[in-house]
Amino acid sequence: MIYLDNAATTKPFDFVARYASDFATENFYNPSALYRGGLMVKDEILSAKKVILSLFPMEYDVIFTSGGTESDNAAVFSYSKRGNAVTTLGEHSAVYESFKELKQRGIETRFAALNANGSVDEDDLLSLIDENTAFVSVVHVNNETGAINDINKIAAKIKKKNPKVVFHSDGVQAFCKIDYRISGDVDLYSVSAHKVNAFKGTGALIKKRGLKFSPHIFGGGQENGLRSGTENVLGITAFKKA
Repeated sequence: MIYLDNAATTKPFDFVARYASDFATENFYNPSALYRGGLMVKDEILSAKKVILSLFPMEYDVIFTSGGTESDNAAVFSYSKRGNAVTTLGEHSAVYESFKELKQRGIETRFAALNANGSVDEDDLLSLIDENTAFVSVVHVNNETGAINDINKIAAKIKKKNPKVVFHSDGVQAFCKIDYRISGDVDLYSVSAHKVNAFKGTGALIKKRGLKFSPHIFGGGQENGLRSGTENVLGITAFKKA
């Protein structure tokens, strides 16, 4: 079979699988444990964060998640608690369906139209922003059409109209695939490991430092209390290596 659907998922690199396998067999320790093995794998997670953050401006942090869908959901539901929330008609279902749920919860949702090429109509998007807009999400690269939105330019225009807006972008299909570097106007950015030749079940939400975040998974306080649950060391190390 000739595989062509790398937008859906990618085959893990052989060297990634070899590197990560050690954390499934030998160094399988719990990173919350205080013995030597636990501290060692905790250092591996911190190293992974440094590698990923090297691709972003210095003022960001990483919250590891179970994938792009969780990262999108965490962004949407953490910052859409008042006023209105705005997105586009070209979003991945992880954002689009989350906005439908917001409406069910009583939050006003607004959807911007698209251009003929599938990118967002920026004029229509900006017309939906007002003083009550709390959250805006614009996909970076559409997972079906490949349409690319200039999120740095869009975020800057939105912040000029309402500086209080929290701006998020689903970057799952852009991360490590197109040449870009997000600007400080982008507050949140979702990425996924299995789109870049690592494993399924691992993703991250890139969050601007100092931006308050409301966790949705509670328990042991992992990820600095922002996303509880024993970390997926195997997936995170594979993400780092990829």
